Amino acid sequence: MKNVKILYVLPYPIYRISVRDHKGNLLYDHDWSESSISETAFSGFLNAIEIMIEEIMQMGDP
Repeated sequence: MKNVKILYVLPYPIYRISVRDHKGNLLYDHDWSESSISETAFSGFLNAIEIMIEEIMQMGDP
């Protein structure tokens, strides 16, 4: 990141930033924590949650 100063003014701590495209492919990942989770596994987890939420939201559509 070019300018990380913005992260210091957020009202909560940032541990990880991941950027994915619409297909779920990981474009960028930066981890400030000492986690042992791989970037691919973390991106897949987020993609699965996103798909579940989209399906739940579509259940209410007539």
